[in-house]
Amino acid sequence: MALLFCKSLAPRRLYYAWLLLVLAVVLIHSALPVGMAKELTPRTDLSDHTESGICKSIDIRNSIRMFDQLQGCRVVEGYVQILLFDTLDSSDFANLSFPELTEITDYLLLFRVSGLLSLGQLFPNLVVIRGYQLLFGYAFIVFEMPSLQQINLYSLTDIMRGSIRIDKNPSLCFVDTIDWTLIAHTKTGHFIKSIKPENECPVCPGEDGSESNEKRCQMAEYSNNEVTKNRYLCWNNERCQRVCKKKCGACDEKGICCDPKCLGGCSVYNRSKCTVCRNFAMGEKENRTCLTNCPSSLYEYLGRKCVTRDECINFKDNRVQEEYPYRIFNNTCVMECPKDYMDDIVNRTCVPCEGKCKKICAGRSIDNLASIQKFSGCTHINGSLEIQIRGGGQNIVHYLEENLKLISEIDGYLKIVRSFPLISLGFFKNLRVIHGNVLESGRYAISVLDNQNLQDIWDWQNRTLTVGNGTLFFHFNPKLCPEKIEMLRKKANLPEPEVSASSNGDKVACNVTNFTVSINSISSHEVELQWRKFEIIDSRKLLAFLIHYIEAPSQNISLYDNRDACGDDGWSIVDVPIPETYMNITHMTRTLAGLKPYTQYAFYIKTYTIATEKRGGESHIQYFRTDADQPAPITGCTVSSNTSDSLKIKWEPTKEPNGNTTYYKITLIRNEKPRPTNLHQDYCDRHPHPTIKPFFDQSIITPPKSNDTCECKGRPKPIVSVKQETERTSQISFEDELINKVYVKRPDEETRRKRETILEDGDIRKITSNNATSRNTSIFGKHSYNISIFIINSTLELFVNKLHHYTDYTVSIQACREKIPGNTRPECSEPFNKTGKTSKKDDADLITSGISIYHENQTAITLTWEPPAAPNGNILYYLIEYKRLGIENPYTQCITQIEFEENHHLYTLYGLNSGNYSVRVLPVSEAKIDRKFSNPVYFVIEEPTNNNIVIIVSAIFCVVSKKKTYSVNSVYISTENNLFICRL
Repeated sequence: MALLFCKSLAPRRLYYAWLLLVLAVVLIHSALPVGMAKELTPRTDLSDHTESGICKSIDIRNSIRMFDQLQGCRVVEGYVQILLFDTLDSSDFANLSFPELTEITDYLLLFRVSGLLSLGQLFPNLVVIRGYQLLFGYAFIVFEMPSLQQINLYSLTDIMRGSIRIDKNPSLCFVDTIDWTLIAHTKTGHFIKSIKPENECPVCPGEDGSESNEKRCQMAEYSNNEVTKNRYLCWNNERCQRVCKKKCGACDEKGICCDPKCLGGCSVYNRSKCTVCRNFAMGEKENRTCLTNCPSSLYEYLGRKCVTRDECINFKDNRVQEEYPYRIFNNTCVMECPKDYMDDIVNRTCVPCEGKCKKICAGRSIDNLASIQKFSGCTHINGSLEIQIRGGGQNIVHYLEENLKLISEIDGYLKIVRSFPLISLGFFKNLRVIHGNVLESGRYAISVLDNQNLQDIWDWQNRTLTVGNGTLFFHFNPKLCPEKIEMLRKKANLPEPEVSASSNGDKVACNVTNFTVSINSISSHEVELQWRKFEIIDSRKLLAFLIHYIEAPSQNISLYDNRDACGDDGWSIVDVPIPETYMNITHMTRTLAGLKPYTQYAFYIKTYTIATEKRGGESHIQYFRTDADQPAPITGCTVSSNTSDSLKIKWEPTKEPNGNTTYYKITLIRNEKPRPTNLHQDYCDRHPHPTIKPFFDQSIITPPKSNDTCECKGRPKPIVSVKQETERTSQISFEDELINKVYVKRPDEETRRKRETILEDGDIRKITSNNATSRNTSIFGKHSYNISIFIINSTLELFVNKLHHYTDYTVSIQACREKIPGNTRPECSEPFNKTGKTSKKDDADLITSGISIYHENQTAITLTWEPPAAPNGNILYYLIEYKRLGIENPYTQCITQIEFEENHHLYTLYGLNSGNYSVRVLPVSEAKIDRKFSNPVYFVIEEPTNNNIVIIVSAIFCVVSKKKTYSVNSVYISTENNLFICRL
């Protein structure tokens, strides 16, 4: 019985236990407010972040398939670069969109992408660019986008750090209708220039002056560098810029403030459901919670999310050499410890300094001012330190002291080699320990070689030095006395060093034997040298070979002329150490890298032996020239037009021809002009009717009275302001840096040669001097283009005529060198692109075919005419002016081009009274030139005749008779032109 009772209670106990567990979970969950979010836990698997839409930096170039990298990305932790697409058109982007992307943590760059009309098509929901890492100080760059018509990133509300640069986009509208100060948190440093003229662009919704109920965009409250006061704010002619109330950090579509933790907007149903979190996010998608601060158990990362400790210390970053560069500091995942904190390598944290702060820095070579400044504040060198400073200037020793004075320990070795400005090593004011964990050439803890002006090491009155492992290596320091080296040995308690009086403190020359050097191979940036080994009885006495080389425009270099004690003579020196297998080899080889293309160099090689060895070797001065390489792009170009069918092109030569520049290739492409979307706007309501010139000039010119005088003021002299000069310099610097960053050498040159062959096999004609002529050729693909190619070999300008009026042309200029047999490097530079527009043609908008008139009835006529065959851009609307004889003021009506086309080129004038009329038509194009009407056409509206009166009276009679039903007979009234029948 007891057993049965227990069995009956078991299910009931399980039921109550399960119920209590569920109730506890519900109570805990409901009791957890936002402020207790520290109890939440994020994803810990890094791959889950990627799967949930977290992507790393994305570089898209050359192939449309590269856009696949953006698929599924909600957040890009890094940058997005889209660049170098020169063969695409708008159809390639028709189905390309990434609505999932809402956030980029670094910057967004678009550069030289043809065919893309709108960024909003790609990123309709991009809300924030955080600017954590910037490109040249900018977070948003749109540069040299030839087809781009509008930015239209209508969801973009915040650029949290960095400036904006929009430049050289000839088709781009709706840039000055955006108040960028409402988007960019950085209020200065923006650069917006070279976009489409405002009078050729559509307008914002509601700006056309229509009295309809069409919505109007909000106007700018204040003027700034990017927008003027009372300017309508919009992304295009359909979408307004969202402007939230000042008290709102973000607002929804209705303008109601969102939760302060939101960026970009929120749900209209839940103000706490943010589009993007302003600070930190926990969870994913529907379970995401926005927090002001991360929970105490988690750490802030990139200013946008909370991560665990394991996530932080295992993050990688390709911007630095360290494999895992992140550590923990003050609940933040950081790459470097701040001032007064140092690395705790074991625990991967930043800890406060005890007394003097210990800052650990990686060992590296110091060879210029920039590399010196990287050691600022360093106290411990994790590795070895090598100093080789050839030139002086800028008080280089002062910078060494300011940046190296705190270094107290070096884990590896210290090497001072060929540092001509140094007189002493006193800039190491606190160096106390050289551990020697890694030794130079496996033996030396301190290596001091070939310092021509070094006279002292340290002042030993207040200094001690400990060397944990290794010995000394001092050679070829002619002003450094051996006694000072011996003092260093004793202070560091080292064995006898490898030091000789013959190579330190004494300028005694050695016996020199000439040997021959051969050149194995030459490329554009490298040369490989080979020489027979120098025969010596004891190879230990041969320390190294030194290769001296210098640029030599002519073959008249001597060994000692123009040599400077501080190394500012242009000579470079490469140290070639003696290998351990020297006795078993017959030749030595060495490659000189980093050379300039198509440059002649002089060089010689000499041996370095110990002073007790009286023999040495040295080669004669020889010469070589590096191979030609691809020329650098030209540095500037201007395109102007003085007539409607010509362009004048001037350019600056390339600064790096990298060969013998023999010609410039100029490609002139007539740009496809897509039909603007704004033709559907009601221009007749938007534009006021112009002041119409009379049919005949009736103006009266009154000559001035004899005593009238006029004041003639001289034309002001042009002034180039400092601001303009600074702006130009900034532009050049930005373009150079951008090109150096984005262009990557192709590993396969065959693709480039095939692409260039298409142009070379086309219609190319060499042109000399100013006799520039060329034929136009049509290349048909998805669209038809007119392409002209000119070869210019004796001038830096080109005048091109027989072009189409009021048309955009892309001018692409390449500097080309002479063709060298066997050289596979590209002969022409990357193109420098510039857009120019031919001028307006005065008579292009005229109606030349005349106007035809058809009588509809006694009070209306219908007009028809053929639109101008080749107008200046698109025809926007027509003004129809008609005038009755004896009436002074004419009447004007308007019809848009779209309506005219939909009416099959017909337009009817109604309500005309009888009389003699004239009518003429004025087409109005995008060019808005001085308006010229068509020739007037005359017509007559006849007065009603007597027959018409008879018909009217008869009709009245019929109506009255029918009402009275006097007869059922029919009355037939015949006139000359009409037959009126009335049945009674």
